[in-house]
Amino acid sequence: MPILGNVNMVSPPVTGPGSVGGVAVPVIRDVDGRRLDFAGLDGQVIEAWPSTRSVVIKSGITGLNVPPRRIATDEYPGLDGARIRAGGVSTGARTVGLPMFFQGTDDQPGSLDEVMARFKALLDYRRTDYAAAEGTFDLVATGADGVSTRRLRCLYTDGLEGNLGLQADEGTWWLTAGVNATAVNPYWRGEEWTTPVVALPQPRPFLRVSSAPSGYLALSTSTAIGADMPVTVGGDVDSPAIIDLTGPAASTVVTSPAGLSITLGSLAASDVMSIDTGSAATGRLVTVTLNGDVDAGWAKVGVNPRWLPLPPGDTTISVVLTDATSATRARVHGYCLHETAFW
Repeated sequence: MPILGNVNMVSPPVTGPGSVGGVAVPVIRDVDGRRLDFAGLDGQVIEAWPSTRSVVIKSGITGLNVPPRRIATDEYPGLDGARIRAGGVSTGARTVGLPMFFQGTDDQPGSLDEVMARFKALLDYRRTDYAAAEGTFDLVATGADGVSTRRLRCLYTDGLEGNLGLQADEGTWWLTAGVNATAVNPYWRGEEWTTPVVALPQPRPFLRVSSAPSGYLALSTSTAIGADMPVTVGGDVDSPAIIDLTGPAASTVVTSPAGLSITLGSLAASDVMSIDTGSAATGRLVTVTLNGDVDAGWAKVGVNPRWLPLPPGDTTISVVLTDATSATRARVHGYCLHETAFW
């Protein structure tokens, strides 16, 4: 649903897109490609009949840019003001305000009933693991290039009570609302950074001992090494790493000069592990998922791990897997995080 641009009231009233039966409604004028869309947790962007402009976000959007700061201070008798505690500044949850207009016509597919049913589904927390997902829908900001996107996970709070109206001569219903949502993770998730997949090299003949094909010998190893793999982390904010592993492996070591240092115990051939070093799911800062069970793999995490996120810029990551086979795989990746939707 395209919703960003110069959004104005049409005056005098006109017919066609941008009006409802001659009644002035918000219209969109394309400026430079920037736009906002809604997306469900399945990642699919929802297009809500853009040709009829059934859903529009009007001017006056709030909360898209730098999120609020939390500041912990101490006050002392006899001293003016206060003192900021060491490490006492952090970023809080953000609130987004969306002035919205919905319309529908009974003789068109984009009737208000259908429009509202699709939109309300994004806000439904009852059939969603909203705690693990940190919300029920994404705001998707597309940049001026018309291609790059950033996503902000949100949870609806209020405002869709709305004001309902009817253009009786054409049977057209419309609704205006000021939708408010909270993003407990205040950062916009941008493009992914990733290492290559670490695996054993494919065997290749390197030594010929006879003229027969079976005379080729191949170097074999049980250690898969990805040494000093370069990655570039974009954005404004340190990016937590996600480590994906497929067994078997007797041990796995992941390190980075940026501060990541993790040793993991053995994985069976059927094991699939994912470590999110910055997830807020289940109230922990780190989640270790083994074969689909969240936190089932903590026993495989070695002592004194360092989960530090990777700062923006260029760095390297190393991965070493011992007693690996052709099925063993490892990848370290994450997302570039931004404080603002477009800048």
